[in-house]
Amino acid sequence: ASEAILTKNEKPAKAYESPDIEGLFVLVEPARGDKCERCWTHNVSVGTITEYPEICNGCMKVIKELNA
Repeated sequence: ASEAILTKNEKPAKAYESPDIEGLFVLVEPARGDKCERCWTHNVSVGTITEYPEICNGCMKVIKELNA
């Protein structure tokens, strides 16, 4: 899963400062969460589903719909 956090009047530690746009700082970090074995995205919900700890909530919904 992708995530973007916007802040105002705050420079994150270790952020890149744009040489062209005054006041623009960018900080890129690895995605949080583990990698889903089905869709390969990193998601914090991986490991929270007891019956399928290797997949994310989104994939779990798809699997339930396919098995319905």
